[in-house]
Amino acid sequence: MLNRFIFVLLLILALASGLSEPLCRNSARIIFFITAIKFFTDQRVLDYVIRRRRFILLMIAFVGWMIVSSFYSGHVPSTEDSSTYWLYFSYNMLLFVPIGLFVERERWIDWIFLVLAISLMLNNMVIEVQLYYGSDRPVTFLRGAFMQSAILYVVLLPIYLILALRARTRAMKILCWSFFLLSFGAFILLKTRGALLTMLVILPSMILFFVRDVKRLLAIAALFILSATVFFSVYPEAVERIETVKNFDAEQSVSERFLMWRSALEMIGDNPMMGVGFGNFEQKYQREYIQPEARERWQGHAHNTYLQLWAETGLIGLAIYCSMFGYILVWSWRRRSSDYAAMIFFSTAGFLMYSMTDYTYASYSAMRVYWFVFGLCVRGVDFSADNG
Repeated sequence: MLNRFIFVLLLILALASGLSEPLCRNSARIIFFITAIKFFTDQRVLDYVIRRRRFILLMIAFVGWMIVSSFYSGHVPSTEDSSTYWLYFSYNMLLFVPIGLFVERERWIDWIFLVLAISLMLNNMVIEVQLYYGSDRPVTFLRGAFMQSAILYVVLLPIYLILALRARTRAMKILCWSFFLLSFGAFILLKTRGALLTMLVILPSMILFFVRDVKRLLAIAALFILSATVFFSVYPEAVERIETVKNFDAEQSVSERFLMWRSALEMIGDNPMMGVGFGNFEQKYQREYIQPEARERWQGHAHNTYLQLWAETGLIGLAIYCSMFGYILVWSWRRRSSDYAAMIFFSTAGFLMYSMTDYTYASYSAMRVYWFVFGLCVRGVDFSADNG
């Protein structure tokens, strides 16, 4: 009975992931509250935690160092501080624990992915509506920074491409491909170039990884060409944004990023090992390190996750962060025969690549989606191992 109740909460979490931050946050809190109670009353919880101890220890080390860095700098995180607010949502990294404990059937994962797809389709629709009414940069229901919306698609598009490639029935193939192509079209309309370049690397790599038959490769290529022709005929303005990729030097937003990266490197040069303290980048940047020629003087992050973490938490913080995601990549690659492990690998690879042009880890709403999908896929790998 409890497992089914958690399953319903996970369905709510899946639907709310791309639609409502409060509903998503509160659903996750209830799930963790129940898991915490079970930890003290059910030996299976402790056994599962021990089994996944490497994941958990790396995650605890990362969050722990963020806290140490904050105290080191004299900057203690508070819920009113936007630069460290995401720290209070870091428990979402442990979503794989309740999912591993309470998801008792593999088809439950299928249902959760279906509801996640519905959530993403609703975001597709709201992007279309905004474009229809003349919005230059549509956003999803997550609102906030554009990177929130971009991460949502960067994380989920590889998942649904795999589902489309691996669908067993003709009807499921048509459904999955239709959903993927509609979502990819909406993703392009977000006009986030760093995310688009990331997907233009990740998605073809995935197709080459999964499809070895030449005839099938040609069929998929033809499908993409036909879809692109129809899409750009309906939305010719999308071409203009894509063409700016060829003229990076002429784009102010790109030149500003180079200036921010230079400032971050100067900050790192002055504080290489310990950094300036987690949450202190914005203050240090605007008061001490901003370049004289910078025009966007209100910016509060480095537009690069690795430079931001190095600048704020030093080499130790960056090393822990890279170790955590490096372990996830290695763990999933070694189990790549499972579609679920492949989902983790390519979704994580896309997220890490996009992190080179944005401070992605501060996007706590979108990051919750990543950890939610990660948890589902880890549980899926368990089912694959049991069936194998």
